[in-house]
Amino acid sequence: EDYIFFVSILKKYLTPKVKVKINNEFFEIDNPKSMHRNIDLIAFCIMPNHFHLLVKQKNEKDISKFVKRISISYCLYYRKKYKHSGYLFQGRFKGVLLRTEKAISKTFDYVHKNPLKAKLAKKEENYRWSSSRHYAGKQRFSFIKSEGRTLLGATFKVSSRQQLSKNQS
Repeated sequence: EDYIFFVSILKKYLTPKVKVKINNEFFEIDNPKSMHRNIDLIAFCIMPNHFHLLVKQKNEKDISKFVKRISISYCLYYRKKYKHSGYLFQGRFKGVLLRTEKAISKTFDYVHKNPLKAKLAKKEENYRWSSSRHYAGKQRFSFIKSEGRTLLGATFKVSSRQQLSKNQS
């Protein structure tokens, strides 16, 4: 349930439109909380005690703002559900600027291999809380910017990770 909520937070802040019900009719309006114009989420992995995001920011402070929003949302949820007080996350998030195709590809692999290292899955695409399922075609996450997007010449498409690695070498 906690993983589902975390994914819903990603969707909340990366989906451009939301459906609202007014007088028993549904309307699609702009999502006032969305950061989809500022952030492209390329890859994610939610682990039992941390998470990884590979994102492309449009402006210098966008990642900090995005991580702050998802962290606060998750903390509020967690505190209410488990009657927890105090800090939930330890220290500031670690952000690394990736300047080369090789660094992007290596980070993409690192994010998706995390569940294997932790022995949470035998194959990347079998771990439910990772975008590897999206790239393997097993589950679609509408908030992932993968199709036709380019980061420093590395094209990320909805296909298997092995295919991505071959395209980038």
